[in-house]
Amino acid sequence: MTHVATVLVRTGDDWTAHELDLRGMEDVDSVADAVRDAVAGDGPAVMFVEEDDEYFVALRLDDADADPRIFLSDVRAVDTSELAAMLYGEGEEDADLDEEDDEDAPPLDVEPGGDDTVFADLGTAASELRALCTAKGMLPSDVIAALCERAGCGEAWEDLRLA
Repeated sequence: MTHVATVLVRTGDDWTAHELDLRGMEDVDSVADAVRDAVAGDGPAVMFVEEDDEYFVALRLDDADADPRIFLSDVRAVDTSELAAMLYGEGEEDADLDEEDDEDAPPLDVEPGGDDTVFADLGTAASELRALCTAKGMLPSDVIAALCERAGCGEAWEDLRLA
């Protein structure tokens, strides 16, 4: 499987984007340490990992000492992707989807999980994040582009993707 890992770091009003090589990373702690090493600012750092347009993982660090906050666009990816399983980790609590079980409703194409408040202060509330992930026709890269645009780092993310 092919994946892309992008780290976005905010310093003041500016965002910078860097690619991160995840080869050789053994667990989410080693990935978080690599993100910390890439951070040159005091603002939040967000790493997006997308794999074959199947899912994305967002890992956020608010400061050097903070535990990473993780969101996975489709928790079912942990069954088919070693990378998703490593990043999402065992024991992560699934998002409380605030949806009542409706036996007549069609099943969701994706099942978001993790910390769905990870972008709340960056322009996307938890309910909006879940809605983006579950919207028909939205690819993981489309969701990431929308999240970046709302956070103010869309240009930095797009520039790196097009480089």
